[in-house]
Amino acid sequence: MAAETITKDRFLHQLAAERSHLIAAIAGLSEEQMCRPGTMEQQSIKDLLAHITFWDEQAIANLELMLSGRSDEIVRPAGDEGTNAWNDRELQHRRDRTLADVIGELEERRHETRNLVGGNLVCP
Repeated sequence: MAAETITKDRFLHQLAAERSHLIAAIAGLSEEQMCRPGTMEQQSIKDLLAHITFWDEQAIANLELMLSGRSDEIVRPAGDEGTNAWNDRELQHRRDRTLADVIGELEERRHETRNLVGGNLVCP
């Protein structure tokens, strides 16, 4: 099955829409609710936002490598076990960050992605 091709504008619109849905879903929650473990196993909403931020960072790094002609330098986790190890490592690495820091980093990565794709990526 061939991958769907979308325009740069559609991609950016979808990215913004999905991020808006995420923010709307958590908008009414208190800091205590967002930091309470148990949303997914022992992870909090804050942990899940940090998880999204980590994978945004990976996508940005990989796009930058691709744009500079260095796709061969992209590092990927080895299967499900490798992905789980990366996720566990990053959960431990980011767990002590404040909610404000996690949300700030999430927003920064969103802007970086938008700028990178909007300014550099050549799409139909």
